[in-house]
Amino acid sequence: MKRNEQSGVRRLERRQILRQGLGLAGGIVGGLASAGAAWAQTATPAQTIRLVVPYAAGGGGDALARALGPKLADALKQTVIIDNKPGASGIIGTDLVIKAPPDGQTILFHTLPMVMVPAMFDKPPYDPVRDLVPVIEMISSPLWLAVSAARSTARNLRELTDQIRAEKGKHSYASISPGSTGHLLGFQFNEQNKLDMEHIGYKGGAPATQALLAGEVTTAFLDISTLKPHLAGGRIRLLGVSGAQRSPQTPEIASLKELGLAGFEATAWGGLFVPKGTPTATVRRLTDTVAQLLKDPELSARYVSLGYAVSAKSQEEFAAQVQRDRDHFGALMRKTGVKPD
Repeated sequence: MKRNEQSGVRRLERRQILRQGLGLAGGIVGGLASAGAAWAQTATPAQTIRLVVPYAAGGGGDALARALGPKLADALKQTVIIDNKPGASGIIGTDLVIKAPPDGQTILFHTLPMVMVPAMFDKPPYDPVRDLVPVIEMISSPLWLAVSAARSTARNLRELTDQIRAEKGKHSYASISPGSTGHLLGFQFNEQNKLDMEHIGYKGGAPATQALLAGEVTTAFLDISTLKPHLAGGRIRLLGVSGAQRSPQTPEIASLKELGLAGFEATAWGGLFVPKGTPTATVRRLTDTVAQLLKDPELSARYVSLGYAVSAKSQEEFAAQVQRDRDHFGALMRKTGVKPD
């Protein structure tokens, strides 16, 4: 073979080898890109997770989120910061999460009032079912129907309703604020039993309880942590509890459902939400992780000490609960006519 022909063959072989090499490299790059895309779909990026709490630091809702934060950080091997965004009945914090990228890095901790607040507005600022994905219900708590011994001798529902009907215009019920869960349950109790109790909204559980103790109001729907210190003295009596069954915290107190009142099965809850559009795999990972964390004795004991029961309701069950509560309490809110301040 002539020298020029040999040089041409060698050049042809080099070009073939180069093409094969580029093809192999392209395959590797393509494989890495595919693997990266698959990882992005199934794993949470190693970034800081922002756990948004629409309440001021130091309150009850804040304490629930802060108890979870370190446990969640350890489980996910990521930094978790608690970001308090109070204001506008929780709208500020909720809106922030709704508008956040749906990547699992921004999580909302919220409670039952989240589904009630939009009904205060002619043009609701958000829809909890449309704009958010419920992840998991973490805790729940019923509310107890308490009566003031200074205003009523009633020891059961029949005696209470009979007295209020006989003494028209003389009775009232307290709540921690207008539009709160206690307000709506009191309104419903009034309506179902055809009573004329006046609603008096206070600024928190402590002043509402003091009003009961002093006999300024006849009844109130309040949580057991607020009521418990005052039960032994007999100045406050418990006549019933919301929820589908009796509470293990007060097994001697019948549920309102058991006593024949419909529509009081709901309980107050606290849970996690992410923006609409968050990948299903990301939601499932977060649901499963928190469900495991709620089995931790230290965390569950902390929640019980705050007056709550650990629920760990599944994502599907929680989503259905959120929708039912939005419909039920939204209708009650509209009936009360409460508007934002």
